[in-house]
Amino acid sequence: MQLPYYDNIARYVEDEGGALLVAAGDDYAGNLSLFRTPLSPVLPAPPTGRVIVEPFKAKLSKDGRKHPVTRDLAGAGVKGSDPTWGRWFRQVEVSPENGRILMEGAGDRPLLLLDRRGEGRVALLTSDHAWLWARGFEGGGPHSDLLRRLSHWLMKEPDLEEERLLASARGLKLTVERRSMEETVEPVTLSAPGGETSELKLEPAGAGIWRTSVDVKIPGLYKVQSGDLAAVAHAGFDDPIEMSEVTATEEKLEPLIDATRGGAFWTRSTAAQSAAQAAEVNVPRISMLANAKVLAGSGWLGLKDREAFVTRGVKLTPMFTGLSALAALLFLIAMAWWREGL
Repeated sequence: MQLPYYDNIARYVEDEGGALLVAAGDDYAGNLSLFRTPLSPVLPAPPTGRVIVEPFKAKLSKDGRKHPVTRDLAGAGVKGSDPTWGRWFRQVEVSPENGRILMEGAGDRPLLLLDRRGEGRVALLTSDHAWLWARGFEGGGPHSDLLRRLSHWLMKEPDLEEERLLASARGLKLTVERRSMEETVEPVTLSAPGGETSELKLEPAGAGIWRTSVDVKIPGLYKVQSGDLAAVAHAGFDDPIEMSEVTATEEKLEPLIDATRGGAFWTRSTAAQSAAQAAEVNVPRISMLANAKVLAGSGWLGLKDREAFVTRGVKLTPMFTGLSALAALLFLIAMAWWREGL
């Protein structure tokens, strides 16, 4: 009865972008292993049938130090040094066929594998002793951080994507960051607000991270692109002059209003009026004036009619000529006479 259920899970992962997380115990290596069910097409590694029972410390692999899910996990240690995490005691041996190995266990065997299957994603943890970290055994480990990142990666959280391009700006200094699992990355293309393009070479800034900063000349929206990846950032000052004073006031317009004999109107009533009046919208009456010298008054606003139009020509087309009009009139008289005779 469970086989159709497993088949539905596998199809949901591959066809509909579902997520699957497997924390394998010793049953994964036995005759009733999940790999012997319809789930096998989406699982990244078959078991060898061997269960390793010995103390070991989980550690990050080469890919694990680059991948956002495991990169910078607390206590992972620098390259070449052991992590400070507590030990685990059981691991299922597997033969990786797909995906990336992010963590290794006993004898450098695969401990955590991530894989993309069709539209979905799969994570396989080949040990069921992660709870030892949660209990604080021998100092514990980043149990919550690891599971949270795994869950978010499975649900396609953008911040945990392996391949990502980021752009940010502080004033007129633009910073571009590229995250990748590859050994090298290509230069990125920078597009300025005016349409000019240039190439930026990124420098290594950590495991799986390349970064560079550049001073731009004009404020505006800048776009960086690398293959199918793109990012935008707005470069400029945080307090431009047009944002230095944003309070609504008519004082700035008074010289222009006096010079043109116009007026200023507020569409909302002032706070000094009653609540009923404040809820109303005050719109002045609009009048078109040709030769008036005063263009505003109490409750009205004048727009100067400049009569700015040109008549290119006039064409008159009569609906009836003389004979056709006479024929139509006689027809109507005949129809009326015929109607009266009925």
